[in-house]
Amino acid sequence: MAEYINGINPDILKWARERSGYTVEAIAAFLKKNASIINDWESGECAPTYIQLEKLADKYKRPIALFFFPEPPNEPNIAEHLEQGFSMDSYQEKIGVSNVNSGNPRNLQ
Repeated sequence: MAEYINGINPDILKWARERSGYTVEAIAAFLKKNASIINDWESGECAPTYIQLEKLADKYKRPIALFFFPEPPNEPNIAEHLEQGFSMDSYQEKIGVSNVNSGNPRNLQ
């Protein structure tokens, strides 16, 4: 019988799924589980097995240790930036970098 993992933060399970852009239904299909099981994990009613947690970590592109953190890490929401469209100029402005090629003699602008 599979052992369920203690100490997983259900808020992080939900946060990681949402940050990765997946719905509960998509993750349920991926794991071949009912969506109510995923909702139970994310509400703290029960927990995934270690193998299920490994699959989630891989799908969400997150380290397994993250799911045991007391709160989600403070990081920018990449999905929001992608929805707004991307331009190198706006990105450089946002991170405080001017045109990095302006002093390059090979720059043919």
